[in-house]
Amino acid sequence: FGVNKISGGISNLGPVAFPPALAHKVERFYCIPSPSSSIYSGATVVSWNGMVHVTFGSIACSSELERLYFTRLRKHGIPVKISCNTKE
Repeated sequence: FGVNKISGGISNLGPVAFPPALAHKVERFYCIPSPSSSIYSGATVVSWNGMVHVTFGSIACSSELERLYFTRLRKHGIPVKISCNTKE
């Protein structure tokens, strides 16, 4: 297909497991998608300790995609906690 036909991407890394000796030291686990000049938004999904972490990476000026995604989860009764590194 080529990157000019793609507007975004998602990588589902699935559940992460650590040895018991290390697991108690891990509070959360997530993966940050790398930026791309040709794909405006990317997301990664990983689960750890009963929690699913969705991380968006984007070069788009708007965060509307992310807002719509998490709003939809909340409308379906799924609790959402958002942390962000932008001023928006």
